[in-house]
Amino acid sequence: MLFFSKAHAFFDGNKRTAGISATVFMAFNGFELKYPYDLEKNNNKYAEIIEAVSCNKITKSQLITWFDHHKLRQK
Repeated sequence: MLFFSKAHAFFDGNKRTAGISATVFMAFNGFELKYPYDLEKNNNKYAEIIEAVSCNKITKSQLITWFDHHKLRQK
């Protein structure tokens, strides 16, 4: 996700592509992501972490830690 969101490979949709790619990668490797999401408050922690990555507000190690804390082994 780190490189997709920063690469600007597409005219539009780099962050969405990064988020989807990370989610699919996790699924292929037997994991799913669980994170806080509140539809009424439009609060999505996954969207926030993707935005933080693209704005250089977090480091690669912080992103890895975020994924480690939000992944669950699929049943």
